[in-house]
Amino acid sequence: SAGAVAERTAIAAVAGGTVSEIDGGSFANGAWSAAFQQLFNEAGHVMRNPSHAEVDKELAVLSKQYGIPMKALEALVSTESGYRQFNSNGTVLTSKTGAVGILQLLPSTVLIYNGNLVKAISSWKYNLAIGVKIYAWGYNHPYNRNIKNLRIRAARAYDFYHGNPAVDYTTYIQEFSSTTGLTGSWWENLYLQHY
Repeated sequence: SAGAVAERTAIAAVAGGTVSEIDGGSFANGAWSAAFQQLFNEAGHVMRNPSHAEVDKELAVLSKQYGIPMKALEALVSTESGYRQFNSNGTVLTSKTGAVGILQLLPSTVLIYNGNLVKAISSWKYNLAIGVKIYAWGYNHPYNRNIKNLRIRAARAYDFYHGNPAVDYTTYIQEFSSTTGLTGSWWENLYLQHY
C-alpha cells in the first residue's frame, strides 16, 4: 500500500541520514539518497551495471567535450566506483555519506549543478555526465590548466572534485595557486593509484 511504501521510505531516510552523519557526512545527503533509493527499489527497478566498453564509449565523448585525456577519466571512474552504478543485487551504489552511482555524486552536488537527482540515481550515463562536468571544472580551472604534467593536473582536479568547488571555491584557491606538484591530499593519492 502507499502508506507502507511511505513508512519504509521514511525509515530508510532516517537510517541513511543517521549513518551518513555518524560517518562524518551530512544527514540531509544520506537521508535523500536513502529515500530516493528506497522509492526507486519499491518501483521494482533492478538495474544492471554497464560494461567497461559502454562506459569507455561515453567517456570518449566526454573527453572530447571537455578536453580531458581518457586516462584521467578512466581513473576517475575506477576510483569512484570501479565502473559500477549498481550493487550486485541491482540497488544503487551508495556510499556511507550518501553519494550515489558511478561517479558517487552527493545529492546536494547534483542540485548545485542543476541536475536531476532521480536521473543521477537511475541512469549511469546521466550520473557520468554530471560527474565529468564537475571534474572538468577543476581540470580546466585557471589555477590548474597551466600544469604541464597531465598526471598531476588530473590528480589535483580529483582533489578539487571532492572539495565541491561550487561551494568551497575560496578554500581551494590556495591549493591551486601553485603550478607545480601535488597538494599531497588523501584524494590525490587515492586517485593516482588508478592513473
